[in-house]
Parts: sequence; structure tokens; C-alpha cells
Amino acid sequence: MPLQATLDSLEGLSEDLHDEYEADAEGKFQLKLLKGLVSADKVEDVTGLKSALQKERENNKTLTQSRRALEEQYAGYDPEEFTRLKELEDKDNENKAEKKGEWDKLKVQMTDKHTEELGKRDTREQKLLTALERKTIDAEAVAALNEFKGNVTLLLPHVKGHVKMVEEDGAFVARVVDDAGNPRVNGDGNFLTVRELVSEMRDQDTYATAFDNTVKSGGGTPPGGGGEGPGGKKGVIPSDLKRSTMITKDKVAFIKEHGEDEFMKLPA
Repeated sequence: MPLQATLDSLEGLSEDLHDEYEADAEGKFQLKLLKGLVSADKVEDVTGLKSALQKERENNKTLTQSRRALEEQYAGYDPEEFTRLKELEDKDNENKAEKKGEWDKLKVQMTDKHTEELGKRDTREQKLLTALERKTIDAEAVAALNEFKGNVTLLLPHVKGHVKMVEEDGAFVARVVDDAGNPRVNGDGNFLTVRELVSEMRDQDTYATAFDNTVKSGGGTPPGGGGEGPGGKKGVIPSDLKRSTMITKDKVAFIKEHGEDEFMKLPA
């Protein structure tokens, strides 16, 4: 064991070494060999340095062992070739990343294009449905209004408000609905037609004034406006009179004047 330059106490030191130290004025013990060469206050404690040195030696030993293990593991490898292959691998990874970025951009473009095409298709389908609705609903409504001599401009919006287009068995048809949107049926249990809807509207006070009824009654005047002419003759039956265009009170007046047989002879 090496002798230390200074000691705080001789305790624990072998007795045969006590003579190698002598006490100084501060009560510490200095190695006699150093007396006169280095003062006690100039001697540095190198205990920490020795400990650090020992640790460094151990680290160096560990590194050496690791280096040897790596040398054995990669024995026969060419460092330059390894470096070249590593550079190629890095370049390949870079190209893959670049291609992936291009694919991501392409995928975004394809998605945007698909979304745009879907929007165009939806717009086109909506236009086609609108045109089909106009043809399906408007055509039936206008035909019925013309048949019953209704004012198309005034009544068409009201008719369309009670009709919607539905798809049944692959075909689009006009269906009369109630205020809740449910299909209406007639007395026979069949779906109410647009023509029947217009006929109802003609008999309603709300819409009656928008119809030009050629057959009128009131004040005892029978249909045809003729009544009994001079000599008590019955009025002339208009040639264009139809049972379907007559409201209930006109039918009653006609039958009263001409009889039920004549009423049944009228075109439907």
C-alpha cells in the first residue's frame, strides 16, 4: 500500500510505519521523506484522482473488450464496402420516401377528383329529377286543370303542393299526399289521382273562383242557363257538357230539369 503524504491520524496505520511520519504544528502527520521538500499545505490529496484513474482503467478495459467483440463479429467485413452499401441504402430509403410523398399527393388529387365527379353527378341527377318531376307532376296537373277549366297560373302551385313524385318498381309516378306527406286514397281504396284532386279543389270554396264553370246554377236556373223557355220548353243542353266537369249542385239541377236518363247520356 503506498504511503500518503499527509495523515490526519496514525490510527489504523501499521506501527512499523509510525516512524515514517512526524506531527506538524497543526496536529497532522507528514511523511518525513517530504519534509523540507513540500510543505504540508502544498501537498494535494490525490485520493480522488486515484479513484478516477481506477474507474477510467476499468472503462478502458470494458471498451477494449467491446472492441474485440465487434472485431470478431465483423471479421472479414470491408469498411469501405460497408460504407458504400450504407450510402446506397440511405439513397434507396430517400427515393422510397420521395415516391411515397408523390403517391400521397396523387392519392389526394384522385380523392379530390372523385369528390368533384360525385358532386357533378349529384347535380346532374338533381337536374334530371327536377325535369322528370316537371314532366310527371306538372304535366298531369296542367292536363287536369285544363280539363276542369281551372286557372293554371293560380292553381298549379296549390296542386303541386299536394303532389310528390315517388319511385315505384323502377318507375316515377305522381302521388297525391296529405299535409303529413302520406299518400291519399279515394273511396275505392285506390291512390287518389291528380285529376281527382283537381276535381275536389273545384268543389271547394277556397279554389272555386279559379275555375271557369261553363255550367252554372243558382236561383232555380237549371244547367245550360236556359230554364224553361217560352211555352215551357226545357233549356238546351250544351254540346260540350260533361258529367265530370259538373259540381254536385249542377248535377242535381240538371237531373231535376232533364231527368236522370239525359244526365247519364252526357259524356263522362
